Amino acid sequence: MSVALKQDNVIVSGNIELFDKLSLSDNDLINLFKTDITYIDLEIELSQLDILVNGLKENNSITDIYLGCNNLGTEGISKIMEGLKENTSITTINLPNNNIDAEGAAKIMEGLKENTSITTINLSYNNLGVEGAAKVMEGLKGNTSVTSIYLTGNNIGAEGAAKVMEGLKENTSITAIDLGSNNLGVEGAAKVMEGLKENTSITAINLYSNNLGVEGAAKVIEGLKENTSITAINLSDNDLGVEGAAKVMEGLKENTSITAIDLSFNNLGVEGAAKIMEELKENTSITTINLSGNKFGVEGVAKIMEGLKDNNSITNIDLSYDDLGVEGAAIIIEVLKGNNSIKSINLTSNEFGVEGAAKIMECLKENTSIKRINLTNNKFGVEGVAKIMEGIKENTSITTIDLSGNNLGIEGVTKVMEGLKVNTSITTINLTYNNIGVEGVAKVMEYLKENTSIATINLSYNNISAEVIKGLYNI
Repeated sequence: MSVALKQDNVIVSGNIELFDKLSLSDNDLINLFKTDITYIDLEIELSQLDILVNGLKENNSITDIYLGCNNLGTEGISKIMEGLKENTSITTINLPNNNIDAEGAAKIMEGLKENTSITTINLSYNNLGVEGAAKVMEGLKGNTSVTSIYLTGNNIGAEGAAKVMEGLKENTSITAIDLGSNNLGVEGAAKVMEGLKENTSITAINLYSNNLGVEGAAKVIEGLKENTSITAINLSDNDLGVEGAAKVMEGLKENTSITAIDLSFNNLGVEGAAKIMEELKENTSITTINLSGNKFGVEGVAKIMEGLKDNNSITNIDLSYDDLGVEGAAIIIEVLKGNNSIKSINLTSNEFGVEGAAKIMECLKENTSIKRINLTNNKFGVEGVAKIMEGIKENTSITTIDLSGNNLGIEGVTKVMEGLKVNTSITTINLTYNNIGVEGVAKVMEYLKENTSIATINLSYNNISAEVIKGLYNI
């Protein structure tokens, strides 16, 4: 059983996810730790910390804990780490937005000396600064269990980046590091890439939203020419523009190790789309590319899809928030009918509406390669989702579909579940934010009695009452 609990919405259990208004009393919290939960997402009062710590000491089923936005500070963090000394089941701990400063960072790293089960730690959006970053990296020198660390939004700047990279010289366990939103700038980018010349363990690095610009992008690419271990890099929201994107793609001609790149929200436009696809003609290493939020519009997406006709290596593409509309949907669908390489496509928030849904339905009937499709927030409504499910009935390749935020209501979700009676390939479906309420959930549960294919269904944020949820899970 997997359970997520927090003050405003959350419960996940088995293959069904339900998130709604839910607050836990002290007694609820005590009982929670007596269940076989594996995941917990908890907003708590500081007065409940002792209950949490005791629960962590006694529970050996939880593997992933999220304690974001709890204002724990140094005192709270000290208590949490005390509880984790006796816990050997938790492998992932998330502590973002908890007002953790350098002193708190030191407490965390001290606790990790006695805990060898945690492999992932998230310290995003705290107050670490340069000193805190130094404390974290100092603690990681003697730690061989942590493989992923998130330091997003900690205002470490170029000086902090230098401290991080210095620490990584003595650590060969970490394979993924997130330095997003740290105001690194050109100087910080240079420090990071200089450090990566001597590091062969890191395979994924996140540098999003760091004010890199064209010059910073050039520094990153220069460093990648000498690094063959990194396979995934995130350069989103760095004001690259057409020139910066061109430098990135030009540099990747000499790098054959990177398979995934994120260039989302970089104001690329039509010209940028053309540059990227031109360079991808000569690159057969990249399999995943994120081009979300680049305002391509119809003309830009035409350039992208034209380029994909000659590319057989890209299997995952993200074109969400790209102002595509119905005409853009038609262009995408026409190319996908004859493309056997794309396995996953994200088309979130592109204003498709009912007419766009009809276009997508045509593709779903003919395409046999796409396994995952995200159609979140496309204003389908009941009529649009009916069109989508018409295509799904004739499709046997898609295993995962996201229809969240499409104003389906009870009637729309009924259309979805009726379509899934015919389709036996879909194993995962997301129906969050569709205003289906208790009656809609009841409909879904009734249909699931006859469906043995679906392994995971997310019904979160659908106006389900807290009492109904508590009753379902005996909390």
